[in-house]
Amino acid sequence: CNGTPPNNITAAGDIDVAALTGAIYRSEPDNVVNLSGQKVTLTAGAGIGAVGNITATTGDVTLTAGTTLYTGGMGVTANQNAVLNAVGDISTSGVTASNGSVSIVSCAGSVGTGTLSAATLIDVSGVTGLGLGVLTTSDGVITLSNTGAGSDINLYGPLTTTKSGLAASAPAINVVSGRNIAVHRVNLATNGSGAIKLEAARDMNLMVSNGCCNGTPANNITAAGNLELTALTGSIYRDEPDNVVNLSGQNVTLTAGAGIGAVGNFTATTGDVTLTAGTTLSTSGVGVTANQNAVLNAVGNI
Repeated sequence: CNGTPPNNITAAGDIDVAALTGAIYRSEPDNVVNLSGQKVTLTAGAGIGAVGNITATTGDVTLTAGTTLYTGGMGVTANQNAVLNAVGDISTSGVTASNGSVSIVSCAGSVGTGTLSAATLIDVSGVTGLGLGVLTTSDGVITLSNTGAGSDINLYGPLTTTKSGLAASAPAINVVSGRNIAVHRVNLATNGSGAIKLEAARDMNLMVSNGCCNGTPANNITAAGNLELTALTGSIYRDEPDNVVNLSGQNVTLTAGAGIGAVGNFTATTGDVTLTAGTTLSTSGVGVTANQNAVLNAVGNI
């Protein structure tokens, strides 16, 4: 019956569950079975479903699926590392690695996440698209990669890192997409040290319009180190007409195969602002401020 207490599989030691050629799942739709052990390992030749909350009390959570992996509505919490691998699509809610890293890899599918939190590293990669929620590291970096030429990376939540000791050019946030990158009205920030690097094979939309509302606060992409944005064959722009996204770093470099639009104010705190466009370049209505040099180049009109 719906509403009955969950069941639990609880080990004083480790939990290791394997379905060699099949799936790990629950056929009861209304209740869950929570898994808890020092380390928790699930391995399936086919899919892994959202059976319940998964907790590794001293070590790693490792989930490996031969097809799809789904933990939607459930939490994955590891004292050390949370590792989710699948051949097909991966969909998660919250994933936490209290003292280690979160690694989510789809070899041939897409990845959609809720909130990801890690100490040292968040690494997410897919082939047919990424859709990401809030990502936070307390002493580490964020790396996102989508290799498919027909799909995009969508950032639905803010990305925030805190890491000391990185060079200004070393990325604390590194995002590479095989087609487009779309930032959905959220902030990106590297606190302490490190660069922000975004690279799209085609277009980069730094503020996706939600149809509302004029006058809401600006968003910000703020790097403790350098800020480097590249749209290899396309444009860097915002399709939100009423609000801007301000860009700030020690050096700020935007390079586009096509146009660069007036996305927001550009500020280089210690070095140069360099904007290079393959077609037109517009900073109308926004400011360009460099501690050292401001260099604006375009094939077309500026």
